Amino acid sequence: MSDFSRSGDFGEVLFFDVCIPSGRLRSADRICMAGWHKVNSLYRQERKTGLPFGIMLFTVSGKGKISLNGKEMLTHAGELVLIPQGYSHGYMGTNDGMWEFYWLHYVGEHAALCADDIAAQQTFVFDLGEKMLRTLTSDLFGVKKQSIERELTDSENLTRIMQLLLKRAYRSSSDTAMDEMIRFLENDMDTEFSLETFAKRFHYSKEHIIRLFQKNMGLSPYRYWLRLRLKRSAEALKANDETIERIAAQCGYSSVSAYSNQFKKLFGMSPGEYRVFCRQAEK
Repeated sequence: MSDFSRSGDFGEVLFFDVCIPSGRLRSADRICMAGWHKVNSLYRQERKTGLPFGIMLFTVSGKGKISLNGKEMLTHAGELVLIPQGYSHGYMGTNDGMWEFYWLHYVGEHAALCADDIAAQQTFVFDLGEKMLRTLTSDLFGVKKQSIERELTDSENLTRIMQLLLKRAYRSSSDTAMDEMIRFLENDMDTEFSLETFAKRFHYSKEHIIRLFQKNMGLSPYRYWLRLRLKRSAEALKANDETIERIAAQCGYSSVSAYSNQFKKLFGMSPGEYRVFCRQAEK
């Protein structure tokens, strides 16, 4: 299976043979180098100008330190690190024991484009879990014979991993966008809510924003905004003597009864009862 191996003060290194391209599958992405490392803090790899191919690192145990375009991060067991083609990078062992990982170098137009799309989301470390990682490394680094079928299988596995990472990267991006939208609503409750204006600000369609809120918050953006205002109205009821009618209007309600009904659903008591309860609790 292996081309050669070596060991030293830094640890152990094993290089695997890879499928020699037949030339018949010009469209297929392929693995051009692969191996396994188990290394300590003496091991260091640095490539300031990047490489003409992409890299994947699959951490099996321990942890490693990654530098990618000047940004430093750690990778732990069960994680995959994607280093796109041309990215300045380095990786090394740490002082916390041995870092065991598989690695591969990949080439191909589709894989490179996927890596660019993933990198656009600023996501490079993916927690796949140790079980999934074992499955992936078994598929990619298991013993195989040279054949056209192996070329196809390797290309299929590479594409499958890229699609998985692409989904994970955009899911992470959506989570980040969700956090930003919630912070915006929390800090801008004085402005009347407009889904159209909100969508333009965050560069999403109105439909996509509604789906994000329903998935993550269980409410539409408008209902979530009203809920924030209800919570702020509770602070006003507790802190000052403004009329309930005025507070309801400030929360976007044209009717006190509608406001009272929604307030009671959230807090379990009417606005008036809540005010009395808070005043008594302060005595």
